[in-house]
Amino acid sequence: ANLVPRAVQKVSTMLRTQSEKELSEGSLILKRHKRPSSDLDAIDLSVEQSLPDFASQHVTPASALVLFAVFNAIFYAERRAFFRHELEAFFSNLRLEGFLVFQLTLLAAFAALLYWYFTRPSAVYLLDYDLWQPKREEEGKYICSRERLKAFLENTRETTAMRAPGFDRTKMAESGLNKRLTPDGEPAAYTQESIDFQMRIFERNGVGDSGYFPEMLWAQSPNMAGARHEAETVMFGAIDNVLLKTKLTPKDFDILIVNCSLFNPTPSLATMIVNKYGMKSSIRSFNLSGMGCGAAPIAVDLARDLLQSHPEKRALLISTENITQNFYFGQDRGMLISNTLFRMGCSAVVLTNKRSDFWRCKYRLLHTVRTHLGSRPEAYRAVFEEEDSEGIRGVRLSKELGKVAGEAIRKNLQSLGPKALPVSEKLRYAWSMFCRRVLGVKGPAYVPNFKKAFQHFCIHTGGRGVIDKMENTLSLTPDEVEPSRATLYRWGNTSSSSVWYELAFIEKKGRIRAGQRVWQIGFGSGFKCNSAVWEALPAAERIGFPHLDTQPWDERPQSANSTKA
Repeated sequence: ANLVPRAVQKVSTMLRTQSEKELSEGSLILKRHKRPSSDLDAIDLSVEQSLPDFASQHVTPASALVLFAVFNAIFYAERRAFFRHELEAFFSNLRLEGFLVFQLTLLAAFAALLYWYFTRPSAVYLLDYDLWQPKREEEGKYICSRERLKAFLENTRETTAMRAPGFDRTKMAESGLNKRLTPDGEPAAYTQESIDFQMRIFERNGVGDSGYFPEMLWAQSPNMAGARHEAETVMFGAIDNVLLKTKLTPKDFDILIVNCSLFNPTPSLATMIVNKYGMKSSIRSFNLSGMGCGAAPIAVDLARDLLQSHPEKRALLISTENITQNFYFGQDRGMLISNTLFRMGCSAVVLTNKRSDFWRCKYRLLHTVRTHLGSRPEAYRAVFEEEDSEGIRGVRLSKELGKVAGEAIRKNLQSLGPKALPVSEKLRYAWSMFCRRVLGVKGPAYVPNFKKAFQHFCIHTGGRGVIDKMENTLSLTPDEVEPSRATLYRWGNTSSSSVWYELAFIEKKGRIRAGQRVWQIGFGSGFKCNSAVWEALPAAERIGFPHLDTQPWDERPQSANSTKA
């Protein structure tokens, strides 16, 4: 072991002496070739030649191989002795301190568990929610019965404000659309044919006589002030109810999301709420517009992303629609349908991820799925706001709406199924697709039984036809679609807030049990189909809607179920 270091030391000493000698000779070469500045190239060349000469004389391939073998042997000998010693000591300590190793393993597992717990997305819970309904003594100002709607259509006078600027009234006179007069002798807004058409639709669409129209619309004042009054009435009413129920203050909220498709003033509706309730200046406010009737799950999806990024926060979600400035006063039948379908409504929902709220939360958010078909022209124009041939603004429902809605629902279910369906239904669906695509078996594809994934269904109240289509597609029973039919009959189509009125119906009936799942699905312009899935917690079993007793939910909508087109 001592011979190897001595040999290495001797070789290194010899090489050092030889290199010093050659370097001194190199300096002599520099002195011997020193010339004026014009011959600097020769000096550089002499130095460059001396180094290769040194390498060729002493660093031959054979000597380099010998040196490499010597150094390798030294390193291997030293490393082997060290590694053997350390390995023996390691196993000795392992045998003697096995319990310590076990403790360290448990500590590492516990640290990994803590890391997963604090870095995973926080769960989002629904603390509570509430709805708008007029006070008992004020209900008569808003109620929309068939008789009152017919009288309103017959007495509505045609005004210039209903038409676009620059509209040529002579064309309207030549068309004969304004020949009918109101009982006051003024030009009427609707022809008799348009009135009869709207009343026929009213009789068939499943809407009852207990929905609400805005006060300013009945007064034939569809202006900005009337639209603001309607928005304040429904939003502030729903917020007051939910604050009373949750015993929270406006400053307890960190996020505010408002969705209203057709009315978007400046300042926004979200700012209107912040100003009314004096919310804190650090609140994150969002105002969603143009999303249509499917905006409620969109607001939930946005709130979930925000809450998962900001722990220990609360979010207030407001879903509503505005009728005052969006009632159609023309003759286009594609735009007249909405007059008989939409009614006033608003929901106020409180979401939270604060640990102090968990014990009283009613639902836990499981999934949100959003489907958007806006890239297709027929889907983009399925629900389209524009002016008709007379220059009157309205929302047109195209003839392709049913087809587009069916495609959107199908794609949404394809995305929701893998997340929510049990394994047995997934395997059946996979086997069906394998047989059809690989084995060439003809026949319809297997439709998964979504009733095994959800116990309650909140289907958007887009009309009796929409509910019938969902009932047939998913093989639902009359009791399972009763919340949708009852809400349509009692409240009408309240747009995005309708899914919350349906959930209120289910709770009012006492059908919710802890552990059950609720599926909310809405459709909107664009065309969009959006879903939200909730899991009921023990607090959801309590009934807390005493203000909804003005028109009891106990009355089943028999007329809505039995009406035929």
